[in-house]
Amino acid sequence: SFNMVAGFTGNVNKIEIGGAVNVIRQRMSGIQIAGAANFVGEEMRGTQIAGASNFNFGSANGLLMAGATNLTFENSSGVHIAGGLNFTRKTHRGLQLAPFNYAKEIKGTQIGVFNFSQDASQGLPFGVFSYVKNGYRRWELNVSELNNTELTFKTGVPKLYNVFTAAYNFNIVDKPLFGFGYGLGTARNLGKCLALNLDLVTTTYLPQSQSFESIDYWSQQFQLNAGFEAKLGKRLAVFAGPTL
Repeated sequence: SFNMVAGFTGNVNKIEIGGAVNVIRQRMSGIQIAGAANFVGEEMRGTQIAGASNFNFGSANGLLMAGATNLTFENSSGVHIAGGLNFTRKTHRGLQLAPFNYAKEIKGTQIGVFNFSQDASQGLPFGVFSYVKNGYRRWELNVSELNNTELTFKTGVPKLYNVFTAAYNFNIVDKPLFGFGYGLGTARNLGKCLALNLDLVTTTYLPQSQSFESIDYWSQQFQLNAGFEAKLGKRLAVFAGPTL
């Protein structure tokens, strides 16, 4: 099917190319290319390429590439690449690559700036911020060799999580006023009540004598933390360990 502007059909088994929009009511297998958007009502197997968006109201299996969004309302698999958003309402098996990625369950990899899912026990989100409803989240309050008080938030999955940290020293002499940092970490259980965290964090500090305008953002403290954790209950634990 070769559509100068738009096409509307029941099924496609090999190839469909449209200048603007392709609409298939039931199934597509093969290749579907549109200048703006592709729509498939039931099942897509093969390759979809759109200048703006691919819409699959059933399942989508294969390679999806879109300038803006790939939207799948059932299960999906394969490689989904988008300039803005990959969205799968149910389970995705494979790779989602976009600034924003969402799947109810990810069995594969998400690579983006923001990754969201409800279950990633069989997957790996990699991004600046990854949130998994049934994943790994921690609030930590601690004292270090440099800071009187540090507050840290960790989010992702045990294999790989994001670390957001802030430090404050309450105007203590010869210590920086405050700092903020970001890093990545991984956690491993050592038993029923014991665990080990390895975090690599980079932090920017504001010394007492400087103003916000004079912060040297390229002058960082890089820190590798090994935290040995002992669980005191379902939602509480204590930890300690060396830093480099």
